[in-house]
Amino acid sequence: MARRKGFLSRIAETLANALSPARREKAADKRARDFGRTGRGSAKDAERWAQQRRDAETSRKAHAKRPDVKRERERRKLERDPYQKAWKDARQANRGRRPRGSYQRHRNFFLSIPGLEYESDEDIEELWESYIEHMVYGARGTRLNKLDNPFWNEIGIAPEDFDWRGWREQMGYNKRRK
Repeated sequence: MARRKGFLSRIAETLANALSPARREKAADKRARDFGRTGRGSAKDAERWAQQRRDAETSRKAHAKRPDVKRERERRKLERDPYQKAWKDARQANRGRRPRGSYQRHRNFFLSIPGLEYESDEDIEELWESYIEHMVYGARGTRLNKLDNPFWNEIGIAPEDFDWRGWREQMGYNKRRK
């Protein structure tokens, strides 16, 4: 059986821990917090508390600038990708309605529709907006697979020639349930 440390060695160890620089810093921080809460303490505690407040304010200001950076990054991203901008505009216009499927999957599917490579960029963007409005969100009162859906007139494809299996996969309808 191991022998227990002696009484004096335990006292020396406790004093060494209590007097260590890290321990002193922690105790000083606690006294400063107590000063901030109660208003009682020494001048050193008051100064330390004031420094903690200044540090906290600096940190808050640094964190407050981050959303501006994020917004700017998002704005530049939307300028580069007109498809993303149209998707975001449609989401804002259809607030409260969830789109069927994700942006990336719809974009990839839309760009794979045959014949789009012969259209101009402006026409493709208009067709994309129509696709979002009529196929992703589904304009109210129009069925997706009927000729009265304006998307079919704009794109020039008959609903029976459309790749419905691929579209359903993009919507997530064909996921197997466990």
